[in-house]
Amino acid sequence: MVGVALIATVSAALAGCGGSDPAISGSTTAGKEKHGYVVRASTTMTTASPPLDKTRFLTQVNKICREGWKEVQGNFREYMSYREPPETKREHFEETVQVSLLAGIDFHIFDQIQNLGAPPGQSGQVEELLGSLQKPVELGQLAHWHAHTLAEIPPHFRDFNRRAQQYGLKDCPVDSSNLQPISAH
Repeated sequence: MVGVALIATVSAALAGCGGSDPAISGSTTAGKEKHGYVVRASTTMTTASPPLDKTRFLTQVNKICREGWKEVQGNFREYMSYREPPETKREHFEETVQVSLLAGIDFHIFDQIQNLGAPPGQSGQVEELLGSLQKPVELGQLAHWHAHTLAEIPPHFRDFNRRAQQYGLKDCPVDSSNLQPISAH
């Protein structure tokens, strides 16, 4: 029963998070083409209210990511514990990445950063950073890429990971340090 409830929750998250239509959202960046793919979610950033300087922004976003990764990891482990035959372990892992991991990154990290808002004068830079996170999330959800091991996930987030590290978001990358806790499946 837990698995069925989890599937319903994850499905609702997929349907409701980060996937707004650029024509409806009024986003100026949502429709930008990023290396051959148009990110569907709005990546438009407003200035945080009350305004946050970059240091406070980094502190809050790194906290969002630390807490978000705990949720993502827990949901991944729970989803992995549920499997219906005749699905193979490989197929189940692939589905869990697509349905649980990517939805969790979208909801617990992307949406929370976007809701916070950017430091004054840095909206464009943060929009580009979020777009580089949203692109592999959406492409994975659309099954344009698949992962059968944890090691196959970070390469899809290479651009985001580089941008996040350069900007100072040390707790946000989709890398082995954040994926390793889910390896005990």
